[in-house]
Amino acid sequence: MTVFVPLGPRPDEPSHLDGPTSYPDEVRARLQVDAKEIIGRYPQARSALLPLLHLVQAEDSYLTPAGLEFCAEQLGLTGAEVAAVATFYSMFRRTPTGDYHVGVCTNTLCAIMGGDAIFAALKDHLGTRNDETTPDGTITLQHVECNAACDFAPVVMVNWEFFDNQTPASARELVDKLRTGEHVTPTRGLPLCKFRQTERTLAGFPDERPDGGQGGVGEATIAGLRIAREHDMHAPSAPEDE
Repeated sequence: MTVFVPLGPRPDEPSHLDGPTSYPDEVRARLQVDAKEIIGRYPQARSALLPLLHLVQAEDSYLTPAGLEFCAEQLGLTGAEVAAVATFYSMFRRTPTGDYHVGVCTNTLCAIMGGDAIFAALKDHLGTRNDETTPDGTITLQHVECNAACDFAPVVMVNWEFFDNQTPASARELVDKLRTGEHVTPTRGLPLCKFRQTERTLAGFPDERPDGGQGGVGEATIAGLRIAREHDMHAPSAPEDE
């Protein structure tokens, strides 16, 4: 069995990977079918490592020694090579993840617009710290860096779907609905699904969710363009080469 030694923990995360060290035969056989499809998309097999990591995360809700060993075997990589990638990207989880990964953006703009207050409110409301899961297994709370939605700050993402312009009160209401199974609709993007289904989609398998066309470009995103057109503003011409 390959021994995986991560390069080092991210802040507030465990420094090692727990969980099963191997998969049952039936699970391994099923994953091998999916892995073969994923690897076949790439001219070089090792290019499939990121989607394979999402595949095993869809199986376990986080990266386990079994999942990392499986990826290494499929691609002919060493444990160190797989662990180096798995411990670099923050979307790959090191501990079991709930049905809904709730990420509160605490980067600069979201923070000053209320992201820090939202994160503090959710920690208190859920009784969890950063990167912890509620006892019922529904919510994993994590502060995350920029979600590229600064126009709609402060932003909360649930399984990487956007919930824009949040407040402490609206965020508490959101997680309460998630915990009781009540339907919630993202501000933009596709209907919400559970974390493991999201991970399978990120592995590159078809997304069966209906696209209701909600969201789209918001007014905050195009405000500058609208003002520029109203005032007949144009970008300066590029200087001619001397």
